[in-house]
Amino acid sequence: ALSDDDLTGSGVERLWKAALDPSLREEITYSRVGSKLTEPADQDLLLRLAALPGPEPGPSETEDCLKRLKSARLARRLQEVQERLERAVDGTPVDDLLRQKMDLRREIHALRSATAP
Repeated sequence: ALSDDDLTGSGVERLWKAALDPSLREEITYSRVGSKLTEPADQDLLLRLAALPGPEPGPSETEDCLKRLKSARLARRLQEVQERLERAVDGTPVDDLLRQKMDLRREIHALRSATAP
């Protein structure tokens, strides 16, 4: 499942939120999503996505995209934890940070293992 955190910093966060607008529940189209976007940069991104050549992505491409978004979020979180560990003053308990780091690495590994053929 996709969380809001998975989209943070991805560039498509506002597009996703527009697509989730309750008024679009009946039918989600590029033009209907575009009508919910107020920023020209977001509208431009949506137009570029709509103009991509080829067929619409199928379930496997969509799943791969979601996994990449989740993996990027986990990598950002791992980097934050690593930076906090590096800034820790001698004698400061870091057990919780080390546990978080191990948990994040496990999640990343599990996500990559699920992606592998």
